[in-house]
Amino acid sequence: MRTRCARFQNLPELMRIFSEVADIKTAESLNLPRPEAEFHTISCEPTEIQKEMVQALGERADKVRNRSVKPHEDNMLAVTNDGRKLGLDQRVIHPNLPDDPNSKINQATDNIFNIWEETKEDSLTQVVFCDLATPKKSIWGLDKEQQKEVKDLSLLDKAAYISKHILNTAKNYIKGVRPQQFNIYDDVKAKLILKGIPENEIAFVQDCKTDKQKQQLFAKVRSGAIRVVFGSTETMGAGTNIQNKLIALHHLDCPWRPRDLEQREKRIHRRGNENPLVRIFRYVTKDTFDAYLWQTIEKKQQFISQIMTEKSPVRTIDDVDQSVLDYAEVKALCVGNPRIKEKMDLEQDLKKLNALQGQYKKNLYSMESALLRRYPNQIAAHKQNIENYTADEQKMNAGTVRVSEGISPMVIYGTQYSERTAAGEAIKEACQNITSTEGAKIGTYRGFDLHLYFDTRTNQHCLSAKGDMPYPIMLGADFAIDGLVTRLDNVLDKIPQYIEDEKDSLQNTIHEMENAEIEVKKPFAQEGELKEKTARVAALNIELTLDAQKLLKEPKAITEDSYDNENFGVGLSASEKFASFAGRFVDDATQENQGSQTIQEATQENSHNNENTENKEAIVENFEVADNGGQGAFINGDIHIDKSSDNPTEKTSAIPEALQQIQKAAPNNIYIFGAKPLDSANEKKNTQPQQTQQQPQPKQQQQAEQKPVKSKKNYHAR
Repeated sequence: MRTRCARFQNLPELMRIFSEVADIKTAESLNLPRPEAEFHTISCEPTEIQKEMVQALGERADKVRNRSVKPHEDNMLAVTNDGRKLGLDQRVIHPNLPDDPNSKINQATDNIFNIWEETKEDSLTQVVFCDLATPKKSIWGLDKEQQKEVKDLSLLDKAAYISKHILNTAKNYIKGVRPQQFNIYDDVKAKLILKGIPENEIAFVQDCKTDKQKQQLFAKVRSGAIRVVFGSTETMGAGTNIQNKLIALHHLDCPWRPRDLEQREKRIHRRGNENPLVRIFRYVTKDTFDAYLWQTIEKKQQFISQIMTEKSPVRTIDDVDQSVLDYAEVKALCVGNPRIKEKMDLEQDLKKLNALQGQYKKNLYSMESALLRRYPNQIAAHKQNIENYTADEQKMNAGTVRVSEGISPMVIYGTQYSERTAAGEAIKEACQNITSTEGAKIGTYRGFDLHLYFDTRTNQHCLSAKGDMPYPIMLGADFAIDGLVTRLDNVLDKIPQYIEDEKDSLQNTIHEMENAEIEVKKPFAQEGELKEKTARVAALNIELTLDAQKLLKEPKAITEDSYDNENFGVGLSASEKFASFAGRFVDDATQENQGSQTIQEATQENSHNNENTENKEAIVENFEVADNGGQGAFINGDIHIDKSSDNPTEKTSAIPEALQQIQKAAPNNIYIFGAKPLDSANEKKNTQPQQTQQQPQPKQQQQAEQKPVKSKKNYHAR
């Protein structure tokens, strides 16, 4: 068995690690010059044949699920592929089925022709994508016999012969006379030719056998010589540059993966397209796999788009490469349940809301952390800096000697300098005396101590005037001696500006802190909507679960022989075995037989009778199926089935999880399971008090043997 990832979890942490080695840049963030894309969804009604075929697919899915067919005979992959073909066109399933004039293929053909005619003057082009029902070989060229016939004709006669051959081929194809298996490409091309588009302006990428031929075809599309080009995602995806004159793109079918859809649409929606506005058409057949696949692929693409951005991603995402619909999805499509679409829309909304809530919580935690640590620390630091700068300003004013010429006296190694050049030379000479990176004090200037050290990070000497705050300047290898003191003066003269900057920063930090205190008190804006939609999805899940149970075929009567048959349930899980062999609803049986007692009533009665008993740790009620024989127990809300040979107290494990979910959704409807008949010896062993009940008449007993499921059911609370 091959395994693969089903989902990816902890995406925020994963993307944080990924961002350490990569920057995510999208076309939107880079603001690339691209044409504006206009999306059109063309919805088409299914034919009656398509509706019936969808129902047949549901029956096939039932057989696959119940293991009625072997995997090589039928499987969910085959069901899914046939469903995709049916959504494309019913003739893909069988070529002799009628061509519906309102099908999405015919509507696409009309759109292609109308756009071709509208853009004829500018020779604008169109691209058509379809991954299913592709041509095997070209049918539009001349065969060997026809080539011999036109060999000796003039160019004019040869052109007329070829035109007539193409027109006849198109007419015959529409009539059903086809030289090869039916495919969508030739069908659309034949209709376009009959509408008036020249055959040499329509091309299939599949006709190109080499990369050179493909590049020549793409060049003709870029120039406008080929006006309509057909291809699949594989043959016309990444690396295809045909965007110059593209005005429209047509999706005849839906690809499996979001990346395939993106590769298709990037053929037209990209740099180099000369059109300011392009149109992208998506054709959908309602109530088929077609519509569901489009909804699924769009939901997956939104997940990916949210991850591959700078925004905070969702916590968990399912694998996007799954290419088979599961049983539940197929059954939902077959019944045409409108709640399926509602559930999908709600789940899509919930993904957005959960992402917004995650971003809200992230911002909330960040603000709470800032209020506890960052803002108080920043405010304290700004206040301390203001105090230090103020002290240094006073120190500088007191230590500065104003002179008409020269500089305020500078002392280097005990020698006083009043000329800039001499002071600079003394500092340069002092650099040669620094033997460690820690440096040393070399003198004083304007009330500050001068420290000189070598900075290993920049590989330069650094001269710093130190007061309560440091004021460093870097000395390059060939620093200017005359300008050294001037640079130092410029740094010291900015101390008043440093004080003003710190005061502004202090006020800004206080303002941010006040705003943060207000923001942390605000609740999540969409909290009500999130709760409402979450509750609705939960309700829909219950409703859809019950609907799925109703789709199962009506079960057969359960007898001792059928339950103990060695072939019963082969290959099924416990839940599937139980669901496949379950009885009718208890409340259905009670409606048919007045006077019978439901398990719930028996439970309530027995619970009332045992109110004064000493054992109150568990509520245990045994019941007996009078007509079918068998014994079970209702223990603390769970149903247990007795399959023991003699001892009725030996209970099997609780009912499978599938039934427990149904029981929670509808507690009054409880499935019961046939078990070993209860004999008189077992009744004697039971020490619990037993209520009496009138025995059924022989005639009633005879009816019970003929119809064990629909006959009267009496439940005895013990």
